[in-house]
Amino acid sequence: AAAEWVFGYEPRELVGQRVNVLMLPGDSSAHDGYVGNYERTGVKKILSTVGRTVKGLRKDGAVLTLKLTTSATDSGYAAVFVNISDELKVENALASEKAKAEAQMKLLSDMLPAKIVQKLLNGDQDVSESHEAVTIVFSDIVKWTNLAAALPTQAVVELLNHLFSAFDELTETHRVFKVETIGDAYMAAAGIHGCADHALRVARFGLAMLEAAEAVPTSMP
Repeated sequence: AAAEWVFGYEPRELVGQRVNVLMLPGDSSAHDGYVGNYERTGVKKILSTVGRTVKGLRKDGAVLTLKLTTSATDSGYAAVFVNISDELKVENALASEKAKAEAQMKLLSDMLPAKIVQKLLNGDQDVSESHEAVTIVFSDIVKWTNLAAALPTQAVVELLNHLFSAFDELTETHRVFKVETIGDAYMAAAGIHGCADHALRVARFGLAMLEAAEAVPTSMP
Protein backbone atom coordinates (compact mmCIF):
# COMPACT_ATOMS: atom_id res chain seq x y z
CA ALA A 1 0.00 0.00 0.00
CA ALA A 2 1.06 3.58 -0.63
CA ALA A 3 0.84 4.43 3.07
CA GLU A 4 3.35 1.73 3.90
CA TRP A 5 5.64 2.35 0.92
CA VAL A 6 5.86 6.14 1.24
CA PHE A 7 5.29 6.79 4.93
CA GLY A 8 6.16 3.47 6.61
CA TYR A 9 2.73 3.04 8.19
CA GLU A 10 0.41 0.10 7.91
CA PRO A 11 -2.91 1.18 6.37
CA ARG A 12 -4.84 0.41 9.60
CA GLU A 13 -2.66 2.89 11.49
CA LEU A 14 -3.90 5.77 9.35
CA VAL A 15 -7.58 4.91 9.15
CA GLY A 16 -9.54 7.78 10.74
CA GLN A 17 -6.45 10.00 10.97
CA ARG A 18 -6.19 13.44 9.40
CA VAL A 19 -3.59 13.91 6.67
CA ASN A 20 -1.84 16.38 8.97
CA VAL A 21 -0.12 13.53 10.80
CA LEU A 22 1.87 12.94 7.62
CA MET A 23 3.25 16.50 7.44
CA LEU A 24 5.68 18.64 9.39
CA PRO A 25 4.01 21.16 11.76
CA GLY A 26 4.51 24.17 9.49
CA ASP A 27 2.98 22.51 6.45
CA SER A 28 0.25 21.00 8.64
CA SER A 29 -0.79 24.48 9.82
CA ALA A 30 -0.73 25.82 6.26
CA HIS A 31 -2.92 22.92 5.14
CA ASP A 32 -5.42 23.67 7.90
CA GLY A 33 -5.51 27.25 6.66
CA TYR A 34 -6.31 26.16 3.10
CA VAL A 35 -9.04 23.80 4.22
CA GLY A 36 -10.44 26.29 6.74
CA ASN A 37 -10.79 28.96 4.07
CA TYR A 38 -12.60 26.51 1.84
CA GLU A 39 -14.98 25.44 4.60
CA ARG A 40 -15.78 29.07 5.44
CA THR A 41 -16.19 30.37 1.90
CA GLY A 42 -17.09 27.34 -0.17
CA VAL A 43 -14.76 28.61 -2.91
CA LYS A 44 -13.23 25.46 -4.34
CA LYS A 45 -10.36 27.23 -6.06
CA ILE A 46 -8.86 27.84 -2.62
CA LEU A 47 -8.00 24.18 -2.56
CA SER A 48 -4.90 23.39 -4.55
CA THR A 49 -5.67 21.24 -7.58
CA VAL A 50 -2.23 21.86 -9.03
CA GLY A 51 -0.30 20.60 -6.05
CA ARG A 52 1.73 22.26 -3.33
CA THR A 53 5.20 21.18 -2.25
CA VAL A 54 5.17 20.13 1.40
CA LYS A 55 7.46 18.31 3.80
CA GLY A 56 6.11 14.89 4.73
CA LEU A 57 7.02 12.92 7.82
CA ARG A 58 7.57 9.17 7.78
CA LYS A 59 6.81 6.98 10.76
CA ASP A 60 10.55 6.56 11.38
CA GLY A 61 11.01 10.35 11.51
CA ALA A 62 12.55 10.74 8.06
CA VAL A 63 11.45 13.84 6.17
CA LEU A 64 10.18 13.58 2.59
CA THR A 65 9.50 16.18 -0.06
CA LEU A 66 5.98 15.65 -1.35
CA LYS A 67 3.52 17.15 -3.78
CA LEU A 68 0.13 17.54 -2.07
CA THR A 69 -2.97 17.87 -4.22
CA THR A 70 -6.20 18.68 -2.40
CA SER A 71 -9.54 18.40 -4.20
CA ALA A 72 -13.05 19.19 -3.04
CA THR A 73 -15.53 16.28 -2.83
CA ASP A 74 -19.21 16.00 -1.96
CA SER A 75 -18.33 14.96 1.57
CA GLY A 76 -15.44 17.40 2.12
CA TYR A 77 -12.09 17.07 0.43
CA ALA A 78 -9.55 14.47 -0.66
CA ALA A 79 -5.77 14.77 -0.34
CA VAL A 80 -3.29 12.96 -2.56
CA PHE A 81 0.44 12.81 -1.79
CA VAL A 82 3.11 12.19 -4.43
CA ASN A 83 6.68 11.54 -3.28
CA ILE A 84 8.98 13.81 -5.30
CA SER A 85 12.11 13.45 -3.13
CA ASP A 86 13.99 11.42 -5.76
CA GLU A 87 12.85 13.80 -8.50
CA LEU A 88 14.19 16.77 -6.56
CA LYS A 89 17.48 14.97 -5.92
CA VAL A 90 17.88 14.51 -9.68
CA GLU A 91 16.95 18.15 -10.34
CA ASN A 92 19.39 19.38 -7.69
CA ALA A 93 22.15 17.13 -9.07
CA LEU A 94 21.53 18.46 -12.59
CA ALA A 95 21.52 22.04 -11.32
CA SER A 96 24.80 21.40 -9.49
CA GLU A 97 26.42 19.92 -12.59
CA LYS A 98 25.16 22.83 -14.69
CA ALA A 99 26.66 25.31 -12.23
CA LYS A 100 29.98 23.45 -12.32
CA ALA A 101 29.96 23.41 -16.13
CA GLU A 102 29.20 27.14 -16.26
CA ALA A 103 32.00 27.87 -13.77
CA GLN A 104 34.45 25.78 -15.82
CA MET A 105 33.31 27.53 -18.99
CA LYS A 106 33.86 30.93 -17.40
CA LEU A 107 37.31 29.88 -16.22
CA LEU A 108 38.24 28.70 -19.72
CA SER A 109 36.87 31.90 -21.25
CA ASP A 110 38.89 34.00 -18.82
CA MET A 111 42.09 32.10 -19.61
CA LEU A 112 41.85 31.33 -23.33
CA PRO A 113 40.65 32.96 -26.55
CA ALA A 114 37.10 32.09 -27.59
CA LYS A 115 38.45 30.25 -30.64
CA ILE A 116 40.57 27.94 -28.47
CA VAL A 117 37.73 27.35 -26.03
CA GLN A 118 35.48 26.27 -28.88
CA LYS A 119 38.12 23.81 -30.09
CA LEU A 120 38.33 22.29 -26.62
CA LEU A 121 34.55 22.00 -26.44
CA ASN A 122 34.58 20.26 -29.81
CA GLY A 123 37.01 17.70 -28.45
CA ASP A 124 40.07 18.84 -30.41
CA GLN A 125 43.29 17.60 -28.81
CA ASP A 126 45.64 19.98 -30.62
CA VAL A 127 44.65 23.56 -29.87
CA SER A 128 48.04 25.12 -30.56
CA GLU A 129 48.26 27.99 -33.03
CA SER A 130 51.06 29.90 -34.71
CA HIS A 131 51.09 33.61 -35.54
CA GLU A 132 53.52 35.30 -37.89
CA ALA A 133 53.42 38.72 -36.25
CA VAL A 134 52.46 39.47 -32.66
CA THR A 135 53.61 41.86 -29.96
CA ILE A 136 53.80 40.76 -26.34
CA VAL A 137 54.02 42.86 -23.19
CA PHE A 138 55.26 41.39 -19.93
CA SER A 139 55.29 43.45 -16.77
CA ASP A 140 56.15 42.91 -13.14
CA ILE A 141 56.43 45.15 -10.11
CA VAL A 142 59.87 46.47 -9.23
CA LYS A 143 60.96 45.45 -5.71
CA TRP A 144 57.74 43.48 -5.31
CA THR A 145 59.27 41.06 -2.80
CA ASN A 146 60.19 43.89 -0.43
CA LEU A 147 56.83 45.60 -0.90
CA ALA A 148 54.86 42.42 -0.28
CA ALA A 149 56.89 41.64 2.84
CA ALA A 150 56.10 45.06 4.29
CA LEU A 151 52.33 44.75 3.84
CA PRO A 152 49.71 42.56 5.54
CA THR A 153 48.56 39.61 3.46
CA GLN A 154 45.11 41.11 2.84
CA ALA A 155 46.67 44.36 1.67
CA VAL A 156 48.86 42.45 -0.81
CA VAL A 157 45.82 40.67 -2.25
CA GLU A 158 43.83 43.90 -2.49
CA LEU A 159 46.73 45.75 -4.12
CA LEU A 160 47.18 43.13 -6.84
CA ASN A 161 43.44 42.86 -7.38
CA HIS A 162 43.17 46.64 -7.72
CA LEU A 163 46.10 46.81 -10.13
CA PHE A 164 45.18 43.83 -12.30
CA SER A 165 41.53 44.87 -12.46
CA ALA A 166 42.70 48.20 -13.89
CA PHE A 167 44.91 46.34 -16.39
CA ASP A 168 42.00 44.10 -17.39
CA GLU A 169 39.89 47.16 -18.22
CA LEU A 170 42.75 48.54 -20.30
CA THR A 171 42.92 45.35 -22.38
CA GLU A 172 39.37 46.11 -23.52
CA THR A 173 40.19 49.76 -24.22
CA HIS A 174 43.32 49.01 -26.26
CA ARG A 175 42.06 45.72 -27.75
CA VAL A 176 44.85 43.48 -26.53
CA PHE A 177 44.49 39.95 -25.21
CA LYS A 178 45.30 39.13 -21.58
CA VAL A 179 47.45 36.01 -21.60
CA GLU A 180 47.97 35.33 -17.89
CA THR A 181 49.03 36.63 -14.49
CA ILE A 182 51.64 34.93 -12.33
CA GLY A 183 52.28 36.48 -8.94
CA ASP A 184 52.94 40.14 -9.63
CA ALA A 185 53.54 39.55 -13.36
CA TYR A 186 51.00 40.45 -16.04
CA MET A 187 51.26 39.27 -19.64
CA ALA A 188 49.23 40.43 -22.64
CA ALA A 189 49.54 40.26 -26.41
CA ALA A 190 48.17 41.75 -29.61
CA GLY A 191 48.19 40.36 -33.13
CA ILE A 192 46.75 36.94 -32.42
CA HIS A 193 43.60 37.96 -34.28
CA GLY A 194 45.56 39.18 -37.26
CA CYS A 195 45.53 42.94 -36.63
CA ALA A 196 48.27 44.93 -38.39
CA ASP A 197 48.67 47.54 -35.64
CA HIS A 198 49.56 45.07 -32.89
CA ALA A 199 52.78 46.87 -31.93
CA LEU A 200 50.99 50.21 -31.61
CA ARG A 201 48.24 48.67 -29.51
CA VAL A 202 50.71 47.12 -27.09
CA ALA A 203 52.74 50.34 -26.88
CA ARG A 204 49.66 52.35 -25.97
CA PHE A 205 48.57 49.62 -23.57
CA GLY A 206 51.97 49.65 -21.86
CA LEU A 207 51.88 53.42 -21.34
CA ALA A 208 48.35 53.13 -19.94
CA MET A 209 49.56 50.40 -17.57
CA LEU A 210 52.17 52.78 -16.15
CA GLU A 211 49.53 55.45 -15.54
CA ALA A 212 47.20 52.92 -13.91
CA ALA A 213 50.01 51.65 -11.68
CA GLU A 214 50.84 55.16 -10.48
CA ALA A 215 47.21 55.60 -9.42
CA VAL A 216 47.27 52.52 -7.17
CA PRO A 217 48.27 53.26 -3.55
CA THR A 218 51.20 51.16 -2.38
CA SER A 219 49.72 50.81 1.09
CA MET A 220 46.10 49.75 1.16
CA PRO A 221 43.93 49.21 4.24
